[in-house]
Amino acid sequence: MKAQAELFRTEIRSLLGPVEAMIKKVLDDPDLSKEERAVAELLYDHWHISPLTQKEIARHKRWLGCHPKHEVDIVANRLDSTTRQVREIIRTLRVTRKLPILADRDGYYFPKDDDEAKAYIVRMEAEARARARSSIETYQAMRDALGITSALFEEMAQNACKPAGK
Repeated sequence: MKAQAELFRTEIRSLLGPVEAMIKKVLDDPDLSKEERAVAELLYDHWHISPLTQKEIARHKRWLGCHPKHEVDIVANRLDSTTRQVREIIRTLRVTRKLPILADRDGYYFPKDDDEAKAYIVRMEAEARARARSSIETYQAMRDALGITSALFEEMAQNACKPAGK
């Protein structure tokens, strides 16, 4: 069973050589913060196991995930935590360090193949369109109720009526 799991990991990694190379390059960066390194290594270690939620990331590293001002201790805190620091680190790893960290309702993860990465982008686009439609509808209701306009929202509303790609 162990040999089969290792063979599976080898097959997956050969498919995703460029992603693994990106991850290793970031992990080798001496400027990577302790927090960024901890999250990137944790996601890398779980790459072929399962996604990790914000709370799971925070619980793996007890010192991580607790915003110093807003969250004193996620482990002792019985209430849901926003785990703001984990989200900030994930964003930095994505935007600044260019790591392809995907997310869904099950947590954060690196893509296992091109299809998974493409599906993530399609899902992200659909979510962005839905948020934009909702924001435009809310703006239009507030514009009608308050008489205040926004050039940005007016432009968004005009573009929302155009077919995609135009």
